[in-house]
Amino acid sequence: MMGVRLSFWAMLGWVWMIGLLIGAAGVWPTWQVAGRRGLEGELLAVAVVLSTMLASALVVLRLARRGPAVVAAVFVIGGAVRLAVVLTAALILGHVLRPHAVAFLLWVAVFYLVTILGEGFWLARAMK
Repeated sequence: MMGVRLSFWAMLGWVWMIGLLIGAAGVWPTWQVAGRRGLEGELLAVAVVLSTMLASALVVLRLARRGPAVVAAVFVIGGAVRLAVVLTAALILGHVLRPHAVAFLLWVAVFYLVTILGEGFWLARAMK
């Protein structure tokens, strides 16, 4: 069985950099709509989603040597795990830290969607 060659740095480019660029683009509108608490919510959303996505990508990287079928299965099945971890962490941290609720939840959704697309593109490019 032949493994898949995945690059940690390419993953950072596709997953983290896209998330951070979207987040940077959203700073000004978030500040205008929700002020400092909104930015705190955005920052908390970045921490929740990007740390979860990094952990997920590291699992995929570790299992890449087992071949493309395993990578694809881990990515797809891991989607439910990623979503559950993000939602659980968001609920807990949202309850404990009380960020601006709308900004926080909106940014959790945006960061999750953008980073899951980034991870998908990263894997698709690596496996073609």
